[in-house]
Amino acid sequence: MKFVATIFLMLASFGPVAAAAPPVTLDGDLGEWPPRTNAIADSHHIYLRLDLPEPVTLQASTIEHQIHLDIDIDSDTTNPHPGTNLTISFSGGKRRQGASVTVHGADGNQTTHSHAVVGLAAPTYAAKSFEVRISRRALARLADQANLRVSSVITGSLAIRGLAHTRELARFSLDDLP
Repeated sequence: MKFVATIFLMLASFGPVAAAAPPVTLDGDLGEWPPRTNAIADSHHIYLRLDLPEPVTLQASTIEHQIHLDIDIDSDTTNPHPGTNLTISFSGGKRRQGASVTVHGADGNQTTHSHAVVGLAAPTYAAKSFEVRISRRALARLADQANLRVSSVITGSLAIRGLAHTRELARFSLDDLP
């Protein structure tokens, strides 16, 4: 059974509410993450915490793991998942494929790029929990090229999606992207 780990992030248009989150160091030590938190941002990056049911190597797995972002505040976008404008794929379902980014433009066109286009930093080792970093500046530049509007709030859920079922692992809300 092919499983896809998915993070749904919806960027919505609300004003800042909370103070800037503490910094995250991509070192595999999750001690700096507040309890039950799956997304943190500072002025330069968006950090995501992925908690999976079993150890995997994201960038060398036979299982495809994906992060889906809705960056144009339009939940009616009809791409692979409602509202999705950007998909970060780890392994692409084929062993040792690393990571790629697919942009679902406002005009309906899709383009696939290297993970570097969003300044993605993700581990290359096997674990059950991971820290992933995305550059806010690179994300905004990519959104601009695809005629997508970016806002300042992330809400969503982390789920494992399979052919027969979807199991939600966590919900999160990030009210302030400084």
